[in-house]
Amino acid sequence: MSKRRGDCSSSNEEKKTCTRSGKKAFKEESGSLIDYSEGAWSGLSQEVISNLSETVVSVASFNGDQTHFSGTGIVVRNKDEVTTSILTSANVIRCFDDDSKINPFLDIRVLLPNKQRVIGWMGHFDLNYNIAVVVIKYLPGLRAASFDHKVRFESQSKVVAIGRSFNSSKLMALSGIVTDGPTDYPEHLMISTCKITKDMAGGPLIDLDGNFVGMNFFSEERTPFLPRNKIYRSLVRSCTLWYLKRSGKKKEPGANRTSDEENESETQKLPEYSTSDLEGGMRLKNTFEEEFVEDTWCKLISKKVALNTSRSVFIDFNGSTSRVVTSASLVRMSANENKIADNLKIKVYLPNKRIAVGELQHCNLSYNIAVVSVKGFRCFRTAELDNQMQIEPHREVVAIGRTFESGKLMATSGILSDEESKLDCRELMISTCKITKAGIGGPLIDFDGNFVGMNFYGTKETHYLPRLMIQRLLKDFDGTDGEKTIDNVACA
Repeated sequence: MSKRRGDCSSSNEEKKTCTRSGKKAFKEESGSLIDYSEGAWSGLSQEVISNLSETVVSVASFNGDQTHFSGTGIVVRNKDEVTTSILTSANVIRCFDDDSKINPFLDIRVLLPNKQRVIGWMGHFDLNYNIAVVVIKYLPGLRAASFDHKVRFESQSKVVAIGRSFNSSKLMALSGIVTDGPTDYPEHLMISTCKITKDMAGGPLIDLDGNFVGMNFFSEERTPFLPRNKIYRSLVRSCTLWYLKRSGKKKEPGANRTSDEENESETQKLPEYSTSDLEGGMRLKNTFEEEFVEDTWCKLISKKVALNTSRSVFIDFNGSTSRVVTSASLVRMSANENKIADNLKIKVYLPNKRIAVGELQHCNLSYNIAVVSVKGFRCFRTAELDNQMQIEPHREVVAIGRTFESGKLMATSGILSDEESKLDCRELMISTCKITKAGIGGPLIDFDGNFVGMNFYGTKETHYLPRLMIQRLLKDFDGTDGEKTIDNVACA
């Protein structure tokens, strides 16, 4: 591991020997609670210790039977009664052989204070700061770390590093001080004298009043930590948390940022162009990765529809196979729009950040709709197409999209238009949502999370196929007894 991230672990071979079967997860296996209590727990009140026991969990990832990572996690969000968000080290998903990449095929497990082990999935990661957010189903007994007030800590401030062992579930503590000596770590990291073990990587660093100071990384030499202000900004950018005004009320991410916050903002990648003599000039590259200009995804969280919409293109599942409805542009030949390209390989970026192989099951080129089946993935939260709802002009709606490379979810809002489509297919309708090509085939929903239709890209306006038409086509597909169907019937 690289010092630029503040995490210097031992060799990859040592990590690869770790298994789920009870062997030590790392060479420096955590000791008993008593070994760490001397001089550490004694400086904390019983109230602080009790709160920590509900905030600190253990997180591990596995590649088959091999342990990829085992460390500590910090509950940072547990209020929406839908999911719980846990902050930890990005090493939980980072590749050993190339630390600039992640491994999306790892199984993530979270060990709770009551020794219960639950499945987790990746909600957000920042490889520059080496942090990740693991999401689990909502659990009311957990307590989120507080970012509500500023915490001042200076050199020589007394601090305590907290961790939890994945094998024993014991809570551990080590005391130390913050230092300001010269370091070869990046500027965004600070150093403490707390000598933690690998099991404690990703755990919180607190002051003696129990205030959250930062998150620890493991190093053989010193213990670097990422300060809370850096963590807070990253979590706000990912919509895991919201900005807090001095009054304590929530403020939308990105609104009235300070100059420091602006400098911390991620820059959006601009489209690239390349010349091609065969195509007679310039052509746009990476257009299917272009993010929405107006991304209002964070606003959906306050309305509790984010979890529903993140999987709303899944229409049903049967056993371990789920089905996705999308645009037929996925398989249509660019040279002949009335034919499907041969020998295509379909890949599906799943909500848990895994990439699965998809198989074309049904397709109607006239209505530009396709159904892709995904084996080995069971999606329990599917679009509720049968709900009765009235599609009325000027109704507020949101178009959802996801980029394939980064997996980022995007949303842009608008209203339903009463204008008639000028395209050949009369069933198409129009919304004012401005999407990019990354939003093709994505759902159009209202602010209650109801599925309105499926979006298509246009340079001037955004067309969508209404849910009623999608329902009819799916019923036609399902009437084929599972056989693949390719239908070119013209729109009526």
